[in-house]
Amino acid sequence: MSENAALRNLVRSGLMLLPGGAGMLALVGLATGRLGGLSELEASQFLVFSQVELLAVGVGRMGFDQLVLGRASRLDNGDDLGFLGLLARVIVPVTLVVSAICALVLGWRVGAVLGIGLMLSAPFDVVSTVTGSFELGRRRYAANIAFSWMNYPVFLLGLVVPWPGLDTSRLSHIVGLFCTTSIIRGLVAIVLLGGHRGRQARRPSAPLVRLAGPDLADAGLASVCQVATQRADGLVLALLGGQFPLAAVSSYLLAARLLDASFTVSAVVASLRQVAQGGVERLDWHSRELRMFSGAWVGMWLSGAAALALLDWDDPGEGWGRLLLAAIAASLYLAVFRHVLVALAIGPEAQIGRRFLGYVAVTVVCAAVAVAVGEPAVMFVPTIVNGAASLAALMRGGGGYRPIDGWESGVVESPSKAR
Repeated sequence: MSENAALRNLVRSGLMLLPGGAGMLALVGLATGRLGGLSELEASQFLVFSQVELLAVGVGRMGFDQLVLGRASRLDNGDDLGFLGLLARVIVPVTLVVSAICALVLGWRVGAVLGIGLMLSAPFDVVSTVTGSFELGRRRYAANIAFSWMNYPVFLLGLVVPWPGLDTSRLSHIVGLFCTTSIIRGLVAIVLLGGHRGRQARRPSAPLVRLAGPDLADAGLASVCQVATQRADGLVLALLGGQFPLAAVSSYLLAARLLDASFTVSAVVASLRQVAQGGVERLDWHSRELRMFSGAWVGMWLSGAAALALLDWDDPGEGWGRLLLAAIAASLYLAVFRHVLVALAIGPEAQIGRRFLGYVAVTVVCAAVAVAVGEPAVMFVPTIVNGAASLAALMRGGGGYRPIDGWESGVVESPSKAR
C-alpha cells in the first residue's frame, strides 16, 4: 500500500469513527441534563432504549453485514453479489421479530413509546448497516461514511438546534427524533439497493454469486459468538461481582475501556483493510508496511493504557498489570475481526462459526478461573488467546482455510433468481 493510499485509509477511518464520538456526547449530554430537558428518570429510560436497540440490531442482522462485506470485496464487480433475497426474506423479518420481543419487554418496563420506537428504528438500521457494508465492499466509501454521519451527529444536531414542533424535554419527541434519523438512513439505503438491482438488470448475462443459507448460518453463529465473547465479562460482573475485590473491579473496568474502544476501532480498520486487500492472501511478516502498521497499532493501545493510568489514578503504578493485559488484548482483537471477514469471504468451507464456538469455550473457562482466583483481569486473557489464534490463521493464508477452486460456483444463478 502506497503512502497516499495509507493516508486515504486513515482519513476514512477518522470519518467513520468520529460519529461514534458524537454519539457518546449525545448520550452523556442527555444523561447529565446538559442536552434537552429530560428528567433523570426519562434520561435513564432513553439510555436503556438505546442499549436495547443496539442489541436488537446486533442480533437481527446475524452477521449478514460482515458476510456481505467479505464476499463483495472479493468480486471484481460487487454488483455480481446477489444478497437482496436473504436480506428481504430472512434478515429483515428476523429483525422485526427480535425487535418486537425486545419492544414487549421494554414497553412493559418503561412504556409503549420506547417499545414502538424500537420496532420502528431497528429494521431500518439493519437495512442501512447491510447496505453500507455492501457499498464498502464495492469500494464505494461515501455511502458508509454518509450513514455514519447521518446517525448520531444528525441526532445530536436535532438536540442542540431548535426545530419546529420538537420539544427536547419530552421523551416521546426524543425517541421520535431518533427513529426519524433511522428511517431516513433506511430510505436512502433502499434507494441505493434499487440502484444495485438496476445495475444487475442492465447486465442480464452476468452470473451472480448468490448468498445461501449455509453462508448465513456460519455468519450468524460467528456474530452471536462475537457478542458473547465481547460481553461475557459484563454478565460475570453483574452476577458474581461480589467474588472480586472492589478495588480490582474498579481497576478492571477502567482497563476495559481500552478493549471496548478496540471493538469499534478494529471493526473500522479491519473493514477498510479487507476492502483494500480483497482476497485471502497470507500475511507477509517481511513486509515493511505490515511491520510499521503493527508497531503503530500496538503502540497506540499501550499509549492509551499509559494515558488512562496518568489521568485516572493518583498512583500510576497501581493496577498496571491489568492495563497492560487490556492493551495487549486490544491490539490482538483486530486479528479476530479481520479473520471473520476473510473467512466469510471464502464461504461456509471456512467453518468460522465452529472456530468461534471454541473461542466462546476459552472465554467461559477463563471467566470461571477469574471467579475462582478472585481476579477479574483473567477475563482479558480470552481476547489475547483468541486474537493470537486468529493471527496465526491469517499468517497461514486464507484465514487458515483453503478456498475451493471456483469458490463462487454452486451459488451462481441468473440475476432474476438471485435477487
